[in-house]
Amino acid sequence: MHPRLTPSVPAAAQAPETRFRIGAPNSQARLVRVVALDRHDDETRAAACARSNVQFSSVSDLAELLDMGDVQRSGWSREMFAGSGRIATWLGAPDLAIIVGRDSDDATVAALAAQTWRRLGVTVSAVIRPAAAHPAVMDNVTTVRRSPTADLLRPWCTMLVLASSSAYLGDLLDALGAS
Repeated sequence: MHPRLTPSVPAAAQAPETRFRIGAPNSQARLVRVVALDRHDDETRAAACARSNVQFSSVSDLAELLDMGDVQRSGWSREMFAGSGRIATWLGAPDLAIIVGRDSDDATVAALAAQTWRRLGVTVSAVIRPAAAHPAVMDNVTTVRRSPTADLLRPWCTMLVLASSSAYLGDLLDALGAS
């Protein structure tokens, strides 16, 4: 055997691309955390709770833990550390976090959670639905629309979906193999 044809496992394990590798095959169930921007989002709760390996929570629960009545005016630091036991418990250790809301929802606290998850190596996605029946959605016309909610989450998400249907979350969870 030629020495240069021998695979170099240590060199391959240290390649820059390793940060994008998935640690387990798709056949294993992933722990998915679905976080609703609106505490009263019954559609999101139903889609998440219908699956056994999906945890559901509301971003308002995290805001209460942080004791941040109004994050916009509090001047609170943009970084959140998972050092607190209660915050670490809320964040959990999901394989994937999906933040779900509408265009009009305040995503400030969710952006802080997403930033923390990303630092911990968790994949973060967001599904943002229109606040009301948007004309571009109804006419199936592709137009660029601004979403302040999506803009807050965009830097921390690996995938951000501006969905036109509330059924998108259920379809996404099914595609991910969340059962």
